[in-house]
Amino acid sequence: EKKLIEHPGKQLSADILHMSSDQLDEANRILEAKTKMAREFLTQYRDQIDPDMYRVNTTFVKYTQRGIKNFTKVYCYINAVMQALLACSPLMKILSHNPTSRDRPIYRALTVFASQFFGYSKHNDDFRFVREGPVLEPQSDLAVLTDKWKTHCELNGQQDAGEFLLWVLDSLHEECKWKQRKDTAALLDDGEDFQEVGKGGKKLEAMPQALEFDSPIQRIFGSVLKHDITTNNTRQRPHIESFILFNLPAHETLDLEGILNHYFEEDLSDDGKNRTKYGFLKTPLIWVLNFKRTIWDKKLGKQKKIARHIPYPERLKLKPDWFANPKAATQQKMPEYELFAVVGHHGQHAEEGHFNALVRYVERYGDRSRGERASVSWHCYDDSSVRKMKDREFEDCHGAYVLFYVHPDLQAELRPHLPQRLTRTTK
Repeated sequence: EKKLIEHPGKQLSADILHMSSDQLDEANRILEAKTKMAREFLTQYRDQIDPDMYRVNTTFVKYTQRGIKNFTKVYCYINAVMQALLACSPLMKILSHNPTSRDRPIYRALTVFASQFFGYSKHNDDFRFVREGPVLEPQSDLAVLTDKWKTHCELNGQQDAGEFLLWVLDSLHEECKWKQRKDTAALLDDGEDFQEVGKGGKKLEAMPQALEFDSPIQRIFGSVLKHDITTNNTRQRPHIESFILFNLPAHETLDLEGILNHYFEEDLSDDGKNRTKYGFLKTPLIWVLNFKRTIWDKKLGKQKKIARHIPYPERLKLKPDWFANPKAATQQKMPEYELFAVVGHHGQHAEEGHFNALVRYVERYGDRSRGERASVSWHCYDDSSVRKMKDREFEDCHGAYVLFYVHPDLQAELRPHLPQRLTRTTK
C-alpha cells in the first residue's frame, strides 16, 4: 500500500486512497501483470530495432496460405501481384518495422493490407501470426491504392500485372526516396566503371542521372546497368541506368536464359553505325523479370499475345557476359538466383484472360552453412482459391508473365545515411 500510494510521479485519484487491503492487493496484481507484459514487449521491441534489422537479407518467411477475394471481378492481376509481393520478405520486413503516415498513401495501404493478411493485430496480446487463415477481403485495406491505380489507368490505358507491379514499386520509391549523396558515383566499384578512356586517350565520364535518388525499394529491387554506346567506331559517353523491373521481349523460340543472352549481347543498328551494350554494375536482391507478351499485329490491327510457354529455371546463375566488365566478372563468383514466385496470364488473347500466382512456401529451413537447402512446396493462388501444387508443376506455367527471383546470400543496407555500395559479386 505504501509503495502504491507513494510511488514518485504518480497522481492517484481519491478513490484509490479509500481502497481496502484486498482491493489494493488486486490492484498490485494487475499492475505487476501489466508491467511484466510491458517489459516483455519492450524487450521484443529492442530486439526489433537492432541495427542489423536495417541490413535486410533475403531469408524467406513461411508464406501464409490464404486466398484474396476478387472484389472487382476485373482486378485479378492485382490479387496475383499482391500474393507475389507478400512473399518478398525484405519488403514485408520494411512494412512491419516502420511507421506509416498519410503522406505516403501507397505505403500505408500496403502496410495495412499486409498486417491484415498475416493476421497481426494490435489487440492480439501474444503477438503471434496466423499461418493459415480464411479468405481475405481487401476492399477497405486497398481502397486508396485501387482508386489511385484506377486514375492511373484512365490516363494511361494500361491494365495488366506488369504495369500494376511497376506502378506499385515506382509509387513506393517516390514516397520513400531520399536524395543521394554527391559522391554516389564513386560508390560504383570505387569509380572504376566511370573512369574509362575513349578515342585518343580522352577520358569518358558516365552519366549517372538515374542514381540521383535512392530508396528502400531501389535497394531491394533495383539493378544498375551501364549502357555503352559506340557510333562510327567512336565510343560515346556511357549512361548509367537504374531498373526496378526488367522488361524482356517474349521471344517466340528462346527460353529465359536465351532471352537474357540476347538482352545483354552487343546490338548493332540496321545501318551498322551504332553499337550498344548493357551490362550489370549492381545486381538486385530481388530480380523481377516481366515478359512483354503482346506485339502489334499489322494484319489484325490490334495487339496479339505470344502465348507460347517460355521455359524458365528454378535457379538462374548469372554469366560474366551479362556484366559491364566481363573480363573482371570472370574472376568473380557468379550470383545464383532462386525462383520464388510466378505471376501467370491464362488466355489466348491480350485483351482478356485471367491472372494467378504460383508462390513458394518454406516447409523447413535448411542449414545453409552445411550447404543444406530449405524444404519447400509450391502453391497456386487463384483469387480466393489456394491449391498445393504437384512436384515441379510450378515450372510449367505456360502463361508465365512475371518471374520473381531472389539472391539468398545478399544483404541491403536500408539506412539512408549509410551508403549502399553498388558492387559486383564477391568471391
